[in-house]
Amino acid sequence: MCSEISSFISPRLLRCGTNSVSKISFRCKLTSNYSNLTATVRSICTPPRVQSTWKWRSLPRCLIEDNPKDEAGSPDARHRGSDEDILSCRDGGDQGPQRPGRSRLPSVDTPLRKPWLDDGVPASAVTSVVGKGAFGTVVKALYKGQEVAVKVVRKHRRASLKSLDNEENALSLNHPNVVSICRVVNEDRHDFGLVLMEICPNLTLQKIIDDPSFTIRPETRLRYLIDISEALSYCHRQGIIHLDVKPRNVLVLLKSNRSKLCDFGMSRKIDSKFDSNSEYFGTVAYSAPELFCHRRPTIKCDVYSYGILMWQLQTRETPYHGLVQDAIIYKVVSQDLRPPPRNTTQFDLEYSSIYQNCWCAHPSKRPTINYILSKLNEIFQQFE
Repeated sequence: MCSEISSFISPRLLRCGTNSVSKISFRCKLTSNYSNLTATVRSICTPPRVQSTWKWRSLPRCLIEDNPKDEAGSPDARHRGSDEDILSCRDGGDQGPQRPGRSRLPSVDTPLRKPWLDDGVPASAVTSVVGKGAFGTVVKALYKGQEVAVKVVRKHRRASLKSLDNEENALSLNHPNVVSICRVVNEDRHDFGLVLMEICPNLTLQKIIDDPSFTIRPETRLRYLIDISEALSYCHRQGIIHLDVKPRNVLVLLKSNRSKLCDFGMSRKIDSKFDSNSEYFGTVAYSAPELFCHRRPTIKCDVYSYGILMWQLQTRETPYHGLVQDAIIYKVVSQDLRPPPRNTTQFDLEYSSIYQNCWCAHPSKRPTINYILSKLNEIFQQFE
């Protein structure tokens, strides 16, 4: 009989001392039943805490109790985390060790995603909110064990519905200067939609511009702009027009002085069907004048917006400050109103000549984004 269970005992003996071996040998003599012997070996070779959760062996590590029992003494006590954390592990599988605090993030895995789609940002995610925009709230969460940024969009307006559809344009984009979108959840039977994105620092170019204590050196300014133009060039090659280029839609990584283009809620494909009755402009101050006249959007619309962004990054002022939207639209279209250039140095002259060409009234007279990129690289070389 001992030979029959040697395969069962031998691996456990590696974790047992000589006293345990003696106990097994002694109890073998007193045991006349195989099943009783098996229980005996388990009781000797299994540490008490693991023995208390023997039934959890086949589940992911996140479901196995790693601490003493909870206050109620239940063997179902979880290791650091809420019920949402446990369920997110079930959906995403065993993801191994996680950073401190990561398990406390809300999950957007199935089936935990349903409350998000029905009611919007859940109460458990309020402390994870990282920003709010025109169409939704951005929350840090977990998706299949990975940290993501989730834009929660309420589908109560036609514009917000359209923004969810537009976000799908960026699903195929893969570029270091473009924030990656991994999934868009837009189901008809729910009141909210979700956009799952790459997690990035919650620092926009607009925040840097508005912060007087933050010094923007000329070379830093050029570095940001080169990254943005690289992102736009890539998007245009992929057949996508962004249509909402502005400092608020540029995320900045301070450690590396790099930037990423985000928010494709206003984007459209170059070859998509055009409806002259629809509005294709995003933020009025950055939108090209032809869009106010209901003309077909082109990649030169992004060039125009880029020119306004260049001016704002130089002056750190708000374009058309003090004017209401209707006044901006009227003056930009009928009076060729543009922000006043600021030229105090030779560098400023070269710099401003680029953005003034970008905001020409006629799209055909605006440079391509690749030409702008080459000119900025030439200027940037002066600082190397």
